[in-house]
Amino acid sequence: MRVVADSRRVEVEPGRSATVVLQVLNTADAIDAVGVNVSGVPVESVSVTPQRLQLSPNAAGKITVGVVVPSSFASGRHRLLVEVFSQDTASPPQCLDIDLDVVARPGLRARPNVVRAWCSARFTVELVNGGNVALDATLSAHDSNRAVHARFTPQRRRVEPGGMAPVVMAVRGRRMISGAEVDRSLTVEVQAAPVTAAVDAPVVERTGVVWRQRPLLSQRVLTALTVLGSVAAAATLVWMGKASAADPVTKQAPASFFARQRASSVAPAGALPKTGQLPAGVGGEISGTVLAANDARPVGRILVQAYRMGPHGLIGTSSTTSRADSSYALAGLFPTGYYLKFSGAGYVTQWYPNRSTQAVTAIAQGVTADINVRIATRPASISGTVESGETLTTVAARPLLGPRTGKAIATTTARGGYRLAGLPAPAPTN
Repeated sequence: MRVVADSRRVEVEPGRSATVVLQVLNTADAIDAVGVNVSGVPVESVSVTPQRLQLSPNAAGKITVGVVVPSSFASGRHRLLVEVFSQDTASPPQCLDIDLDVVARPGLRARPNVVRAWCSARFTVELVNGGNVALDATLSAHDSNRAVHARFTPQRRRVEPGGMAPVVMAVRGRRMISGAEVDRSLTVEVQAAPVTAAVDAPVVERTGVVWRQRPLLSQRVLTALTVLGSVAAAATLVWMGKASAADPVTKQAPASFFARQRASSVAPAGALPKTGQLPAGVGGEISGTVLAANDARPVGRILVQAYRMGPHGLIGTSSTTSRADSSYALAGLFPTGYYLKFSGAGYVTQWYPNRSTQAVTAIAQGVTADINVRIATRPASISGTVESGETLTTVAARPLLGPRTGKAIATTTARGGYRLAGLPAPAPTN
């Protein structure tokens, strides 16, 4: 009897399940039925399908072993012993070692989720560790408009298994004098690293809160002030009319207000056309190209947005998309500094330039050119099957273009199914 597992290492969270598929080949000269025993986890956590696999001589079959890890199961790497034994013949049993990596994941919640306040607000963030290992949690927060500053007390906290630790988050922004209430959404992120070295990568959890910022002058107060201002303006006009009643009435109109008397008459100096578009005025333009980060090829249909800094954060002013030849142009911009944002489906959103944020100045009646970026794509994967029987096959991915043409950028070995992950895209690969 010969036994092969599709994976010798499985990662699972407490309270979740994992499966291992065993490929069994009957090498005996008689019909045999095989079963499976698993040690290393509680018996009630193991399921075997089918319980009895009957095989003819030189025939192969599959047995699926499912393992449900209890919530209280210790984190780290555990060794499972999988024994495949014969039920009808005296064939010796076959044993396989499977590494079971159990991770711990904390929870995260904030209360209240929405706070209504003037220039500052306070939230209570509760770190809940539903796992089985102590965690060192570090908190951070950010908002898309960069108009809010958040501070945690404390910023780093240890959370014991099954415990909860509160953290106070104070947020503050620029004071709003007037206007409507503004909802400022923040994303709170916690990176929890296990105290022990049983788990390699830290656990990241996120939650959202909303600070509903109130202005100092409400809409009712502004309405009352507007009415009072209108009354005062009307009274001023009446007083000025009486004071200047004896003065002669005169008018002066710009040249563009004079209409031509006849079709052959000449318009006064300084007159503007009555139809069509106005002259360019003071509008500026920002242009550049968008290339792929992995192979520097043109990328089209990327959304390019221009933001300027307002009194309460970034304000969107103009947008366009990159063309098929990678070029883009933002026209009709007021002469000031702009922050450029590049985004698209399947691409990593970024601000100009690639690794930081920098304002680009639009020039009056001019073009600010060569504002070029390289946008990174999200990793891609290729999967499939190899009909090779019991032969261990090596599968490699090689790009057809770029500096690494023909060189293997990802390899794996498999019997049957395979998967190559973390491939740069878009890029032709064989």
